[in-house]
Amino acid sequence: LEPSADAAAVLQANLEAAVAGRAVVEAQLKRGTLVAPFAGTVMRLDIVPGAYAAPRAPVLLLADSSAWQVETTDLTELNVAEVAADAPVTVTFDALPDLELTGRVVSIEPYGESRQGDIVYTARVTLDRQDPRLRWNMTAKVSIASR
Repeated sequence: LEPSADAAAVLQANLEAAVAGRAVVEAQLKRGTLVAPFAGTVMRLDIVPGAYAAPRAPVLLLADSSAWQVETTDLTELNVAEVAADAPVTVTFDALPDLELTGRVVSIEPYGESRQGDIVYTARVTLDRQDPRLRWNMTAKVSIASR
Protein backbone atom coordinates (compact mmCIF):
# COMPACT_ATOMS: atom_id res chain seq x y z
CA LEU A 1 0.00 0.00 0.00
CA GLU A 2 1.25 3.42 -0.92
CA PRO A 3 0.14 6.49 1.08
CA SER A 4 -1.47 9.24 -0.89
CA ALA A 5 0.63 12.29 -1.75
CA ASP A 6 -1.21 14.29 0.92
CA ALA A 7 -0.63 11.61 3.58
CA ALA A 8 3.06 11.35 2.61
CA ALA A 9 3.39 15.14 2.91
CA VAL A 10 1.81 15.05 6.38
CA LEU A 11 4.12 12.23 7.46
CA GLN A 12 7.16 14.09 6.11
CA ALA A 13 6.09 17.29 7.93
CA ASN A 14 5.62 15.33 11.19
CA LEU A 15 9.09 13.80 10.78
CA GLU A 16 10.68 17.21 10.17
CA ALA A 17 8.84 18.66 13.20
CA ALA A 18 10.09 15.77 15.37
CA VAL A 19 13.69 16.29 14.18
CA ALA A 20 13.42 20.03 14.91
CA GLY A 21 11.90 19.30 18.32
CA ARG A 22 14.76 16.94 19.12
CA ALA A 23 17.29 19.66 18.18
CA VAL A 24 15.51 22.11 20.50
CA VAL A 25 15.55 19.63 23.40
CA GLU A 26 19.25 18.85 22.81
CA ALA A 27 20.05 22.59 22.90
CA GLN A 28 18.04 23.02 26.11
CA LEU A 29 19.84 20.07 27.72
CA LYS A 30 23.19 21.52 26.72
CA ARG A 31 22.27 24.90 28.23
CA GLY A 32 20.97 23.15 31.35
CA THR A 33 24.19 21.24 32.00
CA LEU A 34 26.16 22.49 34.96
CA VAL A 35 29.90 22.59 34.31
CA ALA A 36 32.42 23.48 37.02
CA PRO A 37 34.95 26.21 36.18
CA PHE A 38 37.67 24.27 38.03
CA ALA A 39 38.29 20.86 39.58
CA GLY A 40 37.12 20.77 43.17
CA THR A 41 34.92 19.25 45.85
CA VAL A 42 31.22 19.95 46.24
CA MET A 43 31.04 21.34 49.77
CA ARG A 44 27.31 22.01 49.83
CA LEU A 45 24.41 21.20 47.53
CA ASP A 46 21.60 23.76 47.59
CA ILE A 47 19.17 21.99 45.25
CA VAL A 48 17.66 18.54 44.92
CA PRO A 49 17.75 16.62 41.63
CA GLY A 50 14.73 17.42 39.48
CA ALA A 51 13.99 20.72 41.26
CA TYR A 52 13.64 23.95 39.34
CA ALA A 53 16.81 26.07 39.42
CA ALA A 54 16.10 29.78 39.35
CA PRO A 55 18.32 31.79 36.98
CA ARG A 56 21.51 33.03 38.67
CA ALA A 57 20.66 31.29 41.95
CA PRO A 58 23.53 29.27 43.45
CA VAL A 59 22.95 25.53 43.33
CA LEU A 60 26.13 24.36 45.04
CA LEU A 61 29.31 25.46 46.76
CA LEU A 62 32.43 24.21 44.99
CA ALA A 63 35.83 24.43 46.67
CA ASP A 64 39.39 23.80 45.63
CA SER A 65 40.83 22.56 48.90
CA SER A 66 44.24 21.82 47.40
CA ALA A 67 45.34 25.40 48.09
CA TRP A 68 43.59 27.14 50.97
CA GLN A 69 42.99 30.86 50.95
CA VAL A 70 42.09 32.74 54.10
CA GLU A 71 39.88 35.83 54.10
CA THR A 72 39.77 38.34 56.88
CA THR A 73 36.84 40.74 56.84
CA ASP A 74 37.80 42.94 59.76
CA LEU A 75 40.71 45.01 58.46
CA THR A 76 39.65 48.46 59.65
CA GLU A 77 40.12 51.69 57.80
CA LEU A 78 42.64 52.67 60.48
CA ASN A 79 44.79 49.64 59.63
CA VAL A 80 44.25 49.19 55.89
CA ALA A 81 46.54 52.09 54.99
CA GLU A 82 49.38 50.30 56.78
CA VAL A 83 48.95 47.00 54.92
CA ALA A 84 50.30 46.24 51.48
CA ALA A 85 49.74 43.40 49.07
CA ASP A 86 52.45 40.77 49.60
CA ALA A 87 52.72 41.68 53.32
CA PRO A 88 53.71 38.68 55.47
CA VAL A 89 51.04 37.20 57.72
CA THR A 90 50.78 34.68 60.53
CA VAL A 91 47.58 32.64 60.79
CA THR A 92 46.37 30.67 63.81
CA PHE A 93 43.18 28.64 64.13
CA ASP A 94 40.78 28.35 67.08
CA ALA A 95 40.23 24.65 66.41
CA LEU A 96 43.94 23.90 65.99
CA PRO A 97 45.77 25.85 68.71
CA ASP A 98 49.07 24.07 67.98
CA LEU A 99 49.03 25.16 64.31
CA GLU A 100 50.60 28.41 63.15
CA LEU A 101 50.95 29.02 59.42
CA THR A 102 52.64 31.79 57.51
CA GLY A 103 51.53 33.37 54.30
CA ARG A 104 51.18 36.57 52.32
CA VAL A 105 48.43 39.07 51.57
CA VAL A 106 47.42 38.58 47.93
CA SER A 107 44.72 41.23 47.69
CA ILE A 108 42.73 43.80 49.62
CA GLU A 109 39.28 44.82 48.43
CA PRO A 110 39.40 48.45 47.32
CA TYR A 111 35.95 49.23 48.71
CA GLY A 112 35.21 48.98 52.42
CA GLU A 113 31.92 47.93 53.96
CA SER A 114 30.20 49.44 56.95
CA ARG A 115 29.97 46.92 59.77
CA GLN A 116 28.71 47.94 63.21
CA GLY A 117 29.85 51.53 62.76
CA ASP A 118 33.31 50.66 61.36
CA ILE A 119 34.49 50.62 57.78
CA VAL A 120 36.22 47.28 57.18
CA TYR A 121 38.03 45.74 54.22
CA THR A 122 38.42 42.14 53.09
CA ALA A 123 42.01 40.93 52.76
CA ARG A 124 42.83 37.62 51.06
CA VAL A 125 45.81 35.60 52.21
CA THR A 126 47.54 32.60 50.65
CA LEU A 127 49.33 30.18 52.93
CA ASP A 128 52.93 29.07 52.42
CA ARG A 129 52.00 25.50 53.28
CA GLN A 130 48.86 23.45 53.74
CA ASP A 131 47.72 21.32 56.66
CA PRO A 132 45.38 18.35 56.18
CA ARG A 133 43.47 19.24 59.38
CA LEU A 134 42.13 22.48 57.90
CA ARG A 135 38.44 22.57 57.07
CA TRP A 136 36.25 24.95 55.14
CA ASN A 137 34.90 27.85 57.23
CA MET A 138 37.22 27.38 60.24
CA THR A 139 37.79 30.48 62.34
CA ALA A 140 41.27 31.90 61.91
CA LYS A 141 43.18 34.78 63.48
CA VAL A 142 45.23 36.64 60.90
CA SER A 143 48.11 38.85 62.03
CA ILE A 144 49.34 41.07 59.21
CA ALA A 145 52.70 42.80 59.32
CA SER A 146 52.30 46.52 58.70
CA ARG A 147 54.60 48.72 56.64
